[in-house]
Amino acid sequence: MKLIITPSLIFMIFEYFFYKRKKIKYNNLSLSYIIAIILGIIIYLIIYLPIHYTIGHNLIISIIILIIVYSFIELTSYKLIIKEEIKNNKIISIFLIVITYLIFIILTYFPPKIDLFYDTKSNTYGILENKK
Repeated sequence: MKLIITPSLIFMIFEYFFYKRKKIKYNNLSLSYIIAIILGIIIYLIIYLPIHYTIGHNLIISIIILIIVYSFIELTSYKLIIKEEIKNNKIISIFLIVITYLIFIILTYFPPKIDLFYDTKSNTYGILENKK
């Protein structure tokens, strides 16, 4: 999930400078990306979890799902960028980005004891358990 949000936000920054340089009109770049990223994470989990529980972790399948989700994020953010009904609210965007990363930090250090967060190499949950 961290591999979904961070590259998407970095690409959003590049896209912002591209739009400014080419003088392309956009309405709500940051908010549209945040909405698309949150939807992308949900879609990734909906696709990935059944596959993970059925056949286990497979790197090729994970990469294919990531490519599908990245494509979905770009398409969704583009559709939202061209809408004029949604106004760009940078405060909400920044708040959502901070909240999302805080949730990731919490889940990294204090994950729930479910299979999704289980590290098979160290037989632990989360980073703090690895140090014990």
